[in-house]
Amino acid sequence: MTQAEIGKLLNKSQQGYNHIEAGRAELKIDDLIKLCQFYNLSADYMIGLTDKPKSYK
Repeated sequence: MTQAEIGKLLNKSQQGYNHIEAGRAELKIDDLIKLCQFYNLSADYMIGLTDKPKSYK
C-alpha cells in the first residue's frame, strides 16, 4: 500500500501520513485502531510490544 492510500484510509494527506511514519507527527489512537482493523493485527503487534502477529479483536 502506498502512503497516499494509507493517508486516505486515515483521512490524511500523503504528506500527513509521511510525517507520522517519519516520527515528525504522532499517530492518534483512533488512527491506530483503523490500521489495526484494516490489517487485522493487534495494537500490541503494530506498536512493537510483541513479535508475534495476532488478529485484531
